[in-house]
Amino acid sequence: RTIVKRSGDTGYLVTCSAVGKPQPQITWFKDDVEIDPEESDLFQISVNVMDKKEAFNVISTLNFIGPGRLGKRKLMATDRGHYTCRFKNEVGQAESSMLLRIEHSPVVRHQHNKVAADLTESVRIPCRMQSY
Repeated sequence: RTIVKRSGDTGYLVTCSAVGKPQPQITWFKDDVEIDPEESDLFQISVNVMDKKEAFNVISTLNFIGPGRLGKRKLMATDRGHYTCRFKNEVGQAESSMLLRIEHSPVVRHQHNKVAADLTESVRIPCRMQSY
């Protein structure tokens, strides 16, 4: 599934849930890299566990909030990517993924910080832009 948001949007979060026994552990990933809630200054992860007699209902929320964001809550162009929540216990695992696209103003993508040429030479300097 694909979600489209805009750079600067606030209050965005993703929720994932699973039922299992024994209690599943949750791990979030962005582009196949684990999001460590202890290290991240871009995300907060919350987990709510409801203990039913026959199984555990685990709900986790990935909140796009942190001191590394403008205004602590704003989506950024770099938030684009594939997000996956993975539930795992001794019996097996289940996961759910989504693609987050961020509409943003054009961004210059530099490849060269310095260019040198003789005064009599012609020089071509490419200027690459990215936007969505």
